[in-house]
Amino acid sequence: MPKFTETEKYVLSLFKPKTAFSFEGKNFTVIEAAKPRPSSGECKTDVYVKICDEEGECRELKISVKQENADFLENKIKYERARDIFGNNVDSILRQSIYSLKKKFEKQYLVCFDKYGRTDANTLKLGWKFEILNKPGGELSGQLALDTQQIIDVYSGQNLPADKKNALVNNNIVNGSGVANYIVFLDKSKDYVLKDILKKLIPIDAYVKEHPQIYYACKALNYRIDEDKWDGNRPLAVYVKWRLNEGVIDGELVLDEPLRKGGNDVGENLRKILKESKISNNNFNELKEKLSPNVRYYVKE
Repeated sequence: MPKFTETEKYVLSLFKPKTAFSFEGKNFTVIEAAKPRPSSGECKTDVYVKICDEEGECRELKISVKQENADFLENKIKYERARDIFGNNVDSILRQSIYSLKKKFEKQYLVCFDKYGRTDANTLKLGWKFEILNKPGGELSGQLALDTQQIIDVYSGQNLPADKKNALVNNNIVNGSGVANYIVFLDKSKDYVLKDILKKLIPIDAYVKEHPQIYYACKALNYRIDEDKWDGNRPLAVYVKWRLNEGVIDGELVLDEPLRKGGNDVGENLRKILKESKISNNNFNELKEKLSPNVRYYVKE
């Protein structure tokens, strides 16, 4: 089978129009198959297939394709996307998740003068991104407090905007085409035929019944002063409010504005503070003398 980036195309190629097959005790023929195309971004359906049985009764297979060892359900989440997923309770769900990790956030190093784990030397914390996973994902991770229907919505995309739910299929808008009703997990190292795919298709509501938990993880966004960069304007679940007060640089964790602040805003503010403090990659160690006692930092012993 091709690399995973080509998996969707591979699965789609197995559902050629006029292909006949047996599925869930009936004989069907493929009428139409395509990758749904929203006006922007992605929908939850990776492969859309319209099939009809021998009596002319038609149905849709709207398939979400996953790699068997994939962790991510949603990453680089923006507030608008979180609202689509969680509905009107988005703020309380995000805050509840974040505050459950409050003590762990408070133990994080905001500055690393030496390499610490996966964090490079000479870095300062801007904040943490919010990701949704199908299993725990590190120290700053937990289980989302969602009911069954909300979890189904995460997998299916039922709460997505209309343009993503009603996507283009072969240049025609098909209502509901972007809302997945089946999920399939594939091993990218194996070759599959259509019969294999059909056997592995799982209705999303059945999958959620067997896997009733989903998780979130907060992943760091760091300013790397040696490169004078950070990894883009990522929405931050928690951010660091950096301040300069009478020559002292302080950093305060902000936990109650989830996904409302972007990395660029925090990063540009920090860059300005360091410039005013005459701190650069050439004299970064001097930052130790300018940091507030409230700022936890790491130095290799």
